[in-house]
Amino acid sequence: KVKDYLEKFKGFYTMVKPHPYMNTEKVEELHLFEKIIQTNTAAEIVLVKLVRECGRLVIIHEGSFAIEYIKFQDNCTLIDLR
Repeated sequence: KVKDYLEKFKGFYTMVKPHPYMNTEKVEELHLFEKIIQTNTAAEIVLVKLVRECGRLVIIHEGSFAIEYIKFQDNCTLIDLR
C-alpha cells in the first residue's frame, strides 16, 4: 500500500515515523521516504509541530492514538489503514 499512497500524493514531502518496536532493518519501503523520524521520537510532538508548519498535511496511519491531538485541524487529511 505504501507505494500506492506515495504515488497518490506525489509532490508532497514524505516522512515516516516507524513504531518504536518495529525492526526497521526489515522494512523494505523505508528508502522511499525523504525523511525517517527516529522510532523513539514521540509522534504527538512531531504531528503538533507539523500541523502548525504545513499548509496541507496528509497523515496515513494504522490506528495511531497520536492523531487525537490534531484530528480536528482543517489542514489535515487522516487516512486510517485499519
